[in-house]
This record gives sequence, C-alpha cells and structure tokens, in this order.
Amino acid sequence: MFLWKLAKNILPVAERLQKNTTCVQCSQGIETVQHLLFQCSVTSEVWSVVSPENLQDATKYGDVNQWLQSWMDKRSLFSSKRQHLRNLAVITMWFLWKSRWLKLFEGKSQSPTIITQQIFQFCYAYGLCIHNSYIPCSYISNHISIKPRNDWIPPSSDWLKLNFDVSILPDTNFVGFSIVLRNHLGDCLEAVAWTRNVRDVDQAEVLAMLRVLQWLKFKGLCKVQVEGDNKSVMEAMNKNQSESIR
Repeated sequence: MFLWKLAKNILPVAERLQKNTTCVQCSQGIETVQHLLFQCSVTSEVWSVVSPENLQDATKYGDVNQWLQSWMDKRSLFSSKRQHLRNLAVITMWFLWKSRWLKLFEGKSQSPTIITQQIFQFCYAYGLCIHNSYIPCSYISNHISIKPRNDWIPPSSDWLKLNFDVSILPDTNFVGFSIVLRNHLGDCLEAVAWTRNVRDVDQAEVLAMLRVLQWLKFKGLCKVQVEGDNKSVMEAMNKNQSESIR
C-alpha cells in the first residue's frame, strides 16, 4: 500500500496536508516526498550506507515518480542487478516512512544507524537483496544479530493464502484496498489494488472483504485461506465459512 500511494503521488507528507510543513525527521527543510525520502539529513545518511547507487539514481531524476517510472525501462526489467536494487530501494523507503510515523505519532526517534540495521535485518530475515554489492556483509556481521521472522504463517501445501489490507487517507473518504495471493512457499502469485470513496473505515473494511470474495469467484479459485487485520470482519466471515475458503 505504501508503494501504491507513492506511485499515485498521494503519500500524506506534511506539505500535502498543509499543516506544519517542517520535516518531522530533521526539523529543517519542507517535508515533501522528495525531501523526506532522499534529501533529509537522516534519510540521506541511511541511503549512503544501504544503497548509495539508488540514492545517486533517484537524485539524478529529481522526482520520485519519474524515478519509479524509469524502473519500467527494459534494461531494468531484465537486469538481475537492477531488480535487486529496486527491491532494496522499496524496502529502504518503507522503513524511512515507518520511522517518520513512529516519531510523529509515538514520539520515538530513530537514528540513521537504527533504521539501517532494521533494513538489513529485514533483508536477511526474508532472504532479500543478499549480494555483496547491495548489502555489506561486514556491516551486517558487526552490527546485526540475524533472527528469522515468523510473522506470516503459510497455509498447508494444498491451499493458497490471500492477505488483504485497507488504507484510508487522513481527513478524507478516499480508500485503497490491496490483496496479495501466495502459496505455501510464500511465493507471490498475484497482487491487486483498488481505490474508491467510502463512508468510514468500517464500511471500507467490509467492502474490502466483499471485493476479495468477488475477486476469488472471478478467478475461480478454491482452497484459499483469507487473512485480514479487522477482527470483527474476520469473525463475521468465519461464521459463514465455506469448504473452499477459510
């Protein structure tokens, strides 16, 4: 959902919300998307350790959306190195955004070193971007204790698992739905996102579940385990559980 908002240019940064426009992280520049993700002193320090090549590439374009569009270039699509770099870029931007929200809403400041450690920890835990050119192994071994992540519980081998999520823009009725379908190995089989206007968050959660069921029917899929983070919706669905959907 973060990447979708970024690509649609609707990430709720301070400049867009037109409140206090000062950057939450460095308290210096105006918090635009470009500043927050690349120009801020905190984030630029993270990039300098995690992926200087991505920072240089993004700076060359001067606009996040143009940079994202450049990823569709044929050389990027078929280059193994470029794909690893893009994956690392998405992971880094997500952790930078997460750090911003932690400081803004929970008052928890994270140093560039802590953010960097979290990015490397995540990559190693999930087997992503592991290459000497992208993740400095000496830095990992000296600063990070690698522990496996067990957040996502796979379905049995003859079932699929669909996770869905809802995200609503602050102070608006504009909502995005996203779903990810994976097999028992964790391989992503399909990912889809939709947008629409809703009355409130509760309606959004219910409509998201309805859209999930409609999508599964359209695809003709059975033996699918559906997982969402709204307890009320999931409990209501489990009362009417079918043999092909859990």
